Amino acid sequence: MAQDVFDRTHVLGGVNLEANPQTGTQTENPPAFEAPPTPPPPEPTPTIQTPPAHHTKTSSRHGLTAALIAVLLVTSLVSAAALYSVYNLTAEVTALQNQLSSLAATVQSSVGTTAVSNTQTSLSALYAAVKDSVVTIECKITYTYASPWGRQSTVTSTAQGSGFVTQYNGKMVIVTNNHVIEDASSITVTFADGNSYTATVLGTDPSNDLAVLSTNAPTSQYQPLTIASSSQVRVGDAVVAIGSPYGLAGTMTSGIVSALDRTITVSGDTGGSYDINGLIQTSAPINSGNSGGPLLTYNGEVIGITTAIVSGSDGLGFAVTSNTILQVLSSIV
Repeated sequence: MAQDVFDRTHVLGGVNLEANPQTGTQTENPPAFEAPPTPPPPEPTPTIQTPPAHHTKTSSRHGLTAALIAVLLVTSLVSAAALYSVYNLTAEVTALQNQLSSLAATVQSSVGTTAVSNTQTSLSALYAAVKDSVVTIECKITYTYASPWGRQSTVTSTAQGSGFVTQYNGKMVIVTNNHVIEDASSITVTFADGNSYTATVLGTDPSNDLAVLSTNAPTSQYQPLTIASSSQVRVGDAVVAIGSPYGLAGTMTSGIVSALDRTITVSGDTGGSYDINGLIQTSAPINSGNSGGPLLTYNGEVIGITTAIVSGSDGLGFAVTSNTILQVLSSIV
């Protein structure tokens, strides 16, 4: 704690994590020959006659005509059946297309309903909407210690963190972590536009690592964020964190809710340790100086306040829930 400037973020060394018939020519058979009776003399022998030739042709033509008619009839029936089938198939396809279109519209409507708080919002638009509500907090901390020669010496250091503006019971306040302002002799709040104001502590809740501040800034300076209920938060929800890691004000990172109801053990600046319960675990990168900044949904609502990280980890951060924030606000403001 003796360095001139440092970021105040809980860095944890360990965490307790809980698929066609053939129609032959119809030929009339000629009548069977019979031996003529013995003619009485002087009568001549009768002449045998065969059936007229045209009789055979007529029979063949009639057979061919019948065959053609049969073929045409069969063809017509087949064509009619085919047309009927095509008509029915077309109707079925049309009905199926209509069903698919209706289903697609329903799915699209459903996606559109949930996209507001998940993944379809433009991150740049989200950032533009909330950046003015996040502040950088600088604290002057004076340490007194005894020198080897028996004299007391004092060292003043600057600690840094983040916070955000909200409104509660009609009052504009700034919410941050208790460990950000702990032991501060003076506190300065700097808004996104660069304007700085002196802040005072309205109250703290060390067990939940929360603090509530007020400033002498004009009302026009405040752009309050809405605090939503964290009871609706689910693992996998998309989130963003905004703060001032290493003094880089207005830095936004994104991730998801990795787990819920975590408990961590943190060490205080002056020694000792304590547990913080019911935390949101997130993959959004959090670094020193992010402490006190808001953890937001994609519609810009606060669901937590970034509080701690695990030392040497990548994407393993924790946030106090918005429900806890509201409870603390109700007791302080």
